[in-house]
Amino acid sequence: MGAMRPALLAALVLAALTGCAGSDRSPPGPPGPERAERRVERLPARLAGLERLCTQATSYTVVAVHCPSWLPPGAWGGRAFRKGRCDYLFDINSRPLPRSASTERREPFEVGDPYHVFVGGRCGSFSLRAENGRWPVRARRVRDLGLIGSRSLQPGQRRRYPLPERLRVLRRTEVSGDPALLLLAEPFPDGGIHGGHIAAVWNQGGAGYALSVHFDDEGTAGARRQRIVLRAAASMSRYVAGSKR
Repeated sequence: MGAMRPALLAALVLAALTGCAGSDRSPPGPPGPERAERRVERLPARLAGLERLCTQATSYTVVAVHCPSWLPPGAWGGRAFRKGRCDYLFDINSRPLPRSASTERREPFEVGDPYHVFVGGRCGSFSLRAENGRWPVRARRVRDLGLIGSRSLQPGQRRRYPLPERLRVLRRTEVSGDPALLLLAEPFPDGGIHGGHIAAVWNQGGAGYALSVHFDDEGTAGARRQRIVLRAAASMSRYVAGSKR
């Protein structure tokens, strides 16, 4: 009996430890909010014009039509700038909401408010490689969503086709967990339709997407403005129009 006591004691201690460890185990919780997939089913009323554009686009393009579910305060609407089977691009603008119609707290922007946005997607992903602080490395205008501008000719220059004007890379970042670039287009006219815009470019579901924002002055691409663009891009990644959800 005395010889068995140490063995019995060891078994009891092992059982107790095992029981304690098991009692501390709990099922894994949901993913953190920064990684959770939160789909948006409908756009807010002030984005009704944009939602109509997005729904219409599902009839002519094979690209999953992502649209921002958040944009700065204002009523946003516009037109389809490009309607392709393998790309879409919306040109949208804001108008102020009557104070009585707005339920959102107006955010204090850095300098001036954003008023002009381009939203688009294309078949095939974008290369996110940059060179010497410029994107893209190879400037091709095929399904580029209008991001690549054209460099203005200087007096005395003769060129049949203008040189492409690439965008300046502000920084590498993420849009809802997907690698992305935050870019600054050259001012108009060299920057083209996105001239002076801050743009986010990323890939999602095998397709490439872009959202660019222009503010009502030619201020710098400060941190607050970059956050506005990235917030709008993240909201775009969570809304898919029509049956391609």
